[in-house]
Amino acid sequence: MSGPSIAVRWVFVGCVLALAAGSYALGRANDAPTAPLTPAEPPASGLVGPRATVADGGSFFYGRAADSRKLPATIDGALFSDRTGECVNACPIGMRVREGPEALAQGLTAVNSVGPNLDALAEAAEATDAEFAAVLRAVRIQHRAWPTEPNPRARRVFSLGMPRPDYGDASAMIVLGLYDHCDPIFDANRAEGCPDGGGHVLVARIERSTDAGRSIVAGVIEVEDRSDRRGDGRPVVAGNDAVPVMSVVAPIYMHFGSGNRGRVRGLFLDANGEAFVFGADRAPRPLPKSAALLAALLAILERA
Repeated sequence: MSGPSIAVRWVFVGCVLALAAGSYALGRANDAPTAPLTPAEPPASGLVGPRATVADGGSFFYGRAADSRKLPATIDGALFSDRTGECVNACPIGMRVREGPEALAQGLTAVNSVGPNLDALAEAAEATDAEFAAVLRAVRIQHRAWPTEPNPRARRVFSLGMPRPDYGDASAMIVLGLYDHCDPIFDANRAEGCPDGGGHVLVARIERSTDAGRSIVAGVIEVEDRSDRRGDGRPVVAGNDAVPVMSVVAPIYMHFGSGNRGRVRGLFLDANGEAFVFGADRAPRPLPKSAALLAALLAILERA
């Protein structure tokens, strides 16, 4: 029996993610790629490790932002920002907002902690997708300036977990965002406006908890350099081909993907353990197989 059509999947995924977002706002090389799996058909990923692999082995969410180390049953997380007055009228449900110099110092622990993993990923990606490696390295240069150079935009670390029943029982999304470009939600109340530029590293994984431990079902890392306008600088609307990537990040992507885009590149891990690359259109394309790249990608996904 054939699976559901792409339109049906969009409707299914859209309904689930619309509910989540509403609460929050109150392949193989040289072959045709295996279809990256969407929430409508989530198998076991095979990437199962002991609970410590994800929950206790360096996850910023579980170690610094979450209320507990249990799989999140509700929206839970924290925003660390050097700007005060991030959400004057109402903060997103479930998010604790920490502001000012102390919050920046806490956020920098995330940047410094995952920095070696990001640098290792750039090195591993060089042979399979040099463009991803180049954009990631450009953003890492910006990160190294965070502690010392003044920034006209807020420097933010965004850490969040939320249940994702569209990926099956006992499934959750864990997100880590390191960014200093404008945020249409948090910067909406800036009387002086928000200057262009900056960049982001967005890491998101879907994890599932079983008696054997936690498995990574799917994952995304997207990097963007908005100081580099080699792209057309316009908003980019995702099409149907972007479903696998957007299914992972849709509930929080408005913070990172809105507005005029810069130089965007990302890696996507599907439920078969296959790695894909994507650009600003978020449509995954196959990559040559690389054990080094897969290991580095899994390592950074576990750090979110």
